[in-house]
Amino acid sequence: MVTAEFPLKQVRKSVLLLFILALGLLAGIASDVARAAGFTVNSTADAVDALPGDGICATSGGVCTLRAAIQEANATPGADTVSLPIGTYTLSIAGNDDSAAAGDLDVTQNLTLEGAGAALSIIDAAGLDRALHVLPGVTLNLYRLKIQNGLANPGGGMLLDGSAWMREVSFSNNQAPETSTAGNGGAIFAASASSSLTILISQFDNNSAYFGGGAISTTTGSTLSVTDSTFTGNDSALGGGAIYPNGSATTISSSTFDGNSSGVGGAVHSNSTAVSITNSTFVNNTAVNGGAVDARSGTITINNSTFSANSASGTGDSLTSQPGQGGVLQVRNSILAGASANNCDAVTDLGSNLSWPDANNCPGTQADPLLGPLADNGGWTHTLALPLGSPALDAGDNATCDAKDQRAYARPQGPACDIGAFERLVAMVTPTPTGTAIPIPTATPGADTPQSGPTFTVNVAADANDGTCGTAHCSLREAIIAANAQFGGNAIHFDIPGVGPHAIQPIVALPDVTDPLTIDGLTQPGAGCAAWPPTLQIELDGSNTSLANGLYFGFGAAGSTVRGLVVNRFYVGI
Repeated sequence: MVTAEFPLKQVRKSVLLLFILALGLLAGIASDVARAAGFTVNSTADAVDALPGDGICATSGGVCTLRAAIQEANATPGADTVSLPIGTYTLSIAGNDDSAAAGDLDVTQNLTLEGAGAALSIIDAAGLDRALHVLPGVTLNLYRLKIQNGLANPGGGMLLDGSAWMREVSFSNNQAPETSTAGNGGAIFAASASSSLTILISQFDNNSAYFGGGAISTTTGSTLSVTDSTFTGNDSALGGGAIYPNGSATTISSSTFDGNSSGVGGAVHSNSTAVSITNSTFVNNTAVNGGAVDARSGTITINNSTFSANSASGTGDSLTSQPGQGGVLQVRNSILAGASANNCDAVTDLGSNLSWPDANNCPGTQADPLLGPLADNGGWTHTLALPLGSPALDAGDNATCDAKDQRAYARPQGPACDIGAFERLVAMVTPTPTGTAIPIPTATPGADTPQSGPTFTVNVAADANDGTCGTAHCSLREAIIAANAQFGGNAIHFDIPGVGPHAIQPIVALPDVTDPLTIDGLTQPGAGCAAWPPTLQIELDGSNTSLANGLYFGFGAAGSTVRGLVVNRFYVGI
């Protein structure tokens, strides 16, 4: 494992990394979740706790299973944390209770359930039941795990009678198939008027529900917030292939909806009082009416979003509303492109929209936005880039544009903001047919000699990439790329000239670390930790990339070490 604790939520907080070698100690990393007690699962079996309430997670066989840990957490007063190491945890005990002894995992006390990664720690309901049931008055925090193959009505993956906050969570292949109103929320159903559901940097794919919300459905009075998340291939026979806000206040921002389908509202079907959609991308969604979004009742307001190649066999390839039912759909600073003359139906123009092709029944100026393909252009989600020459560039309304684009880049980059979810950077490199543009300034290599490793020394604070970590010029970005290119056991040291501390401010997220690596800030001249407070000379500052990780260690980077750095102003420090 990487010898640093990964915070649950790190928004503009300083992260101080020290003393983490032999003893595995950590100083200064903040956690937003109070940890009254904790249990670490050590078995992938499905078995009950031998004696719930004794403070010990242990089955009759002496192991700590996921079910046993949750039972013990339920029986322990106060908030608890259950840690889920790498593995697939398959539910196999059939039954129907609210104590987590059988069937789904019932959560009756405030709980944080954290895994090792959304592709690494997997809760597999195996079609037995849903995976999780959060009871009234309870809050569940989910972090870095996957929930798959749930089958229940409503809430195929999770039934929320309480509230939930989640980050870096994946819901896949969950179902709520009942052909009635019970068939709601293939992945999650928020069932209570007091339910609050907050979703960050998460993935929903191939979930399905018959009645509404192939991925997520909510009920009257609840609240839903979705940020930096991706919905792909979700389906509902009736309404809302991805999300069905039914009477709930809903906010969707910086998210991508790709290839979802439904009878009405291929991505989003709203029967709600108010829905806000900002900085989001809708592509290849399909429905009978409202290929991407449908407003049955209430008001949907869309700002700085991009719609392309959505389709409907009835009305509104991209957008439709139902005024007879009280539905209002209003759009501004958005691109409505890549569909037929049936692209919009009953849509209100709030200004600065761009639609294509001509006479596609959508509001705004008719012009081809020249959208690029759905791709990783930076940020947490895939987007449709705007090339030079696009009529969407500098054509938005600065008074109503969002302050940042879907990738969290500041608006405007030019004299006016760009229309749609993507803000083109002024210094952005034009992509070639074989790659994606990376808006990183390049340094002049000159006669610089490449460093050969296994130790790479960072000698400049600037965030640049000329393709070489050289003896005369090597940025932290270049050093990580060079270390990744060599097999394991590498180190990054620092020797930046001048009086410190030195701030390294990435323009976009740094490359993921893919092999074991030691990043040692104490190698910078003047740094030391012999006395308290320590003297640290290297600061990794996320002011330019506040919704990115400071450092991200992939699965192949197990055994890595970070010390002697100040890491702050990132969405997640490490």
